[in-house]
Amino acid sequence: MAHVYQQRALTVNLNERVHTVTLSCEEYERLLHRPAAPSATPSSLGTFIASHGKSWMIDSGATSHLTGNRYSFLTFSPSPKFPPVRLVDGSYSPISGSGTVRPTDYLTLTNVLFAPKFPVNLLSVNQLTKTHNCSVTFYPSYCVIQDLQTRRTIGTGHERGGLYFLDTTPPVDARALSASVSPLQWHSRLGHPSFLHYRKFYLLIRLA
Repeated sequence: MAHVYQQRALTVNLNERVHTVTLSCEEYERLLHRPAAPSATPSSLGTFIASHGKSWMIDSGATSHLTGNRYSFLTFSPSPKFPPVRLVDGSYSPISGSGTVRPTDYLTLTNVLFAPKFPVNLLSVNQLTKTHNCSVTFYPSYCVIQDLQTRRTIGTGHERGGLYFLDTTPPVDARALSASVSPLQWHSRLGHPSFLHYRKFYLLIRLA
């Protein structure tokens, strides 16, 4: 069964608009203190960004793409007009510009905001579906990004630690799969755990 997660949100005001980042405080802290390498200190944002700079979190509530990795931009336009982002730990990160990022060989993102101190890369489902005319369907352990006109799969993502991250491997064409393979077979072929494994997980979410 497809599912879109609802999370408590942090809000960021940019140009009198509200851009939403759907990271709960607990999720942000988990990312902030996640060891990036054996030699990394838990609270080091710089080390986290250096180690995880290529991973893009697929966020169903964010209104704009956002990254803290300056080196990921193919094109970049500096701009001082954006107010700073207030992070959960109380610190601030300026939005110093925007540009184009290509997180995979098969997907290019435009108008990506650059926040130097932001510890993760956020792919906004809202912005992606509008600019690419696509749909994003979430399943218990993966998600599929599909072109609405051609029905081709243009990207996939997988769940890690309760969050969804964009895959860098070539996407599988959902049309070819759906013609001959059931969703359960597809789920198994991709190497995911049994759907039964997530039954208790969903019950816990519903009861929370």
